[in-house]
Amino acid sequence: MNKTLLFLTLTLFIISAASLDASTRSLLMNLHNRERAYVGIADLSWDSGLEASAQDWAEYLAVNNQFRHSGQPVGENLASASNRSNVVTYMFNSWANEKVHFSNAKPFPDVSVDGGWVGHYTQLIWGATYEVGCGVAYQSGVNYLVCQYRLDGNYNGNCVVYPDDVIRTPTGHIETCDPDSNDSGSNSGGSDNGSGSGSNGGDYPGKIDRRPGH
Repeated sequence: MNKTLLFLTLTLFIISAASLDASTRSLLMNLHNRERAYVGIADLSWDSGLEASAQDWAEYLAVNNQFRHSGQPVGENLASASNRSNVVTYMFNSWANEKVHFSNAKPFPDVSVDGGWVGHYTQLIWGATYEVGCGVAYQSGVNYLVCQYRLDGNYNGNCVVYPDDVIRTPTGHIETCDPDSNDSGSNSGGSDNGSGSGSNGGDYPGKIDRRPGH
């Protein structure tokens, strides 16, 4: 590799590789817990390991001009957007605004009232999820947001929010899920179209709480 190409490669990496600053970390934590308060479930905690993994992946996407999931064994939401004011909030809200399509009355994946995509939002409010870490990167006019979650959500046959997940008065509205009302063959609707999906749904019948100490 000649010196010019090496310099350009390193420059591209440095431009995208700013680590998450404290204010952005706090913003993303608050945005996640705003959505969880809306349905009355426990706040998430921030995990530095998930942050490091998400930051690495955001930087990879930025440097390589790609938009795809990392394949890590965690829940994962992706978003990208061109430069604008409050771009991190804008990208997060592309997930949160899916709530207009969401109903908690039936188990996943029968959670969309109109076929609109809700898979990012359901990961935000998945009742068994307890921690999150995010990364943000920028390259060539495009911003990338990656958030990773433990435990991952979007498991077929599970309620997004079970009645006993609700531990406080919701600031918004949440239907009571009937775990026996799942209709086979339906889905949460939509596909990746500018924001990455949450973790892929899989067979996971019945509620299994895998949080530490439960």
